[in-house]
Amino acid sequence: MPAKLKSYSCSNCGGVLNVDRDEDIFDCPFCGAHFDVMDFHKKDILDEVKELWKRKEFAAAKKRIEYVLPKASDDYELLRAYALSVANLTSFEKLDEPKNINLGQTAKLLELLQGDERYSSGIGAPYFAKILEMLPIAREYNEYSGEKYTLLKRADEGKAKLDREKARRLGGTFGGDIFLGFCSIWMICVLAAASPWLLLIIIVVVVAAGAHMGTRYEKIEAKYQTDMEPFYELRKQARALNEKMEPLEESYKKLFKELEALRPKTEDIQQVTKEYKPQPDIIVRKSELDSFACSKCGGSMVLDKSRKLYVCKYCGIAYGYSLFFGNMRQKAYEFLKEGDFEEADKRFVQILMQDPEDMEAMRGRILCAGKWRAFGEMKVTDKLTKEQLKELRERIDEAKEHFSGIDKFYPTKIGMAVNYLKQYGDVPDGNDDEKSAAAKDFNTALRELIDADREFRTRQINPSDKV
Repeated sequence: MPAKLKSYSCSNCGGVLNVDRDEDIFDCPFCGAHFDVMDFHKKDILDEVKELWKRKEFAAAKKRIEYVLPKASDDYELLRAYALSVANLTSFEKLDEPKNINLGQTAKLLELLQGDERYSSGIGAPYFAKILEMLPIAREYNEYSGEKYTLLKRADEGKAKLDREKARRLGGTFGGDIFLGFCSIWMICVLAAASPWLLLIIIVVVVAAGAHMGTRYEKIEAKYQTDMEPFYELRKQARALNEKMEPLEESYKKLFKELEALRPKTEDIQQVTKEYKPQPDIIVRKSELDSFACSKCGGSMVLDKSRKLYVCKYCGIAYGYSLFFGNMRQKAYEFLKEGDFEEADKRFVQILMQDPEDMEAMRGRILCAGKWRAFGEMKVTDKLTKEQLKELRERIDEAKEHFSGIDKFYPTKIGMAVNYLKQYGDVPDGNDDEKSAAAKDFNTALRELIDADREFRTRQINPSDKV
């Protein structure tokens, strides 16, 4: 069974190592150099966390770090990534202004940094202490900012309402004025031809009406200004808050510059030494030892007890022993349930190294390739990459060669569901009829697959049901 385990190279001699996250400390089987498991896995974990941050999946990132943090409780980079995940942030460097962190994020960080002793020791302690010094200032600034926003919003809404009322009242007066103006011009023209005295009277009346209308405009404006006074007061209060915020912002920015200087340098992080803690030996039965074969070349595996590693006698590749011991199937399904498909697939590979005919492990590897915890999670809208599709088909084809008896057609049903999933994805957007038909075909194939999967899983629990 070809394995697809991620391997690492010894930084001292270049030897190839395959290790498991369950192990803490081990030696290189070639030169004897000591390694902490986090030396290999930390970069992978941090890369995974960054991908989760891009998708705004901060809870998943937090859970990923929680899994390994007990093994590296003094690791600055992991502690930093954990704090960011708790606060739903992706970088402390972006917090150059207090407005860039809200009250909820501030509260979460304060609770973590004040309550978790790991942040008060190690090379990152001064850095985290400075963040702890900045947070109360950011909280006060944002409280004032929230009050200021509320005041300005009330002032703007009140002014907008009064503006509409003023425009309505002025609009009615102005409309009447236009009408009277036209009438006056028409009457002046008629009376000018009839009698100069009448013309004089009309002019006097028009002037008096204009004066009256001017008085009305003044009254409307005076009422507007009176009604606006409470909203002017709100703006005054907002300006007062702004004056309180300015020194807080200056203080915060000063602390941020100091924070940048306290950030541990890469060389300082790398120089932190880790205590070597030998693990208790493990009792291995020879029958168990003989059952393992190298997933790369098929050669026999030899256990080096002193270094807690299995080493292939032929190609020299090494595997951490915890990959082979304990309940591998239980571990595989625990990782599958958590959505850690890479680690789950690694366990299923180890099961197949012991028993190449293990159909349940083949099923597990197909799920890992599709990134489904169960076939019921398949959706017609799932987007499979070319690499995923290729890997799925390879694993399904391999399963077809091993499944037999009543389960012979089970992998075929998986393949049909995958093919209909691809067909739906290949239909261009806008072709609603084709999309609908492809979705119908997929749903039919998925129902058949789920029924077959339920029967298959039942037979794995009750082997006597197999034919």
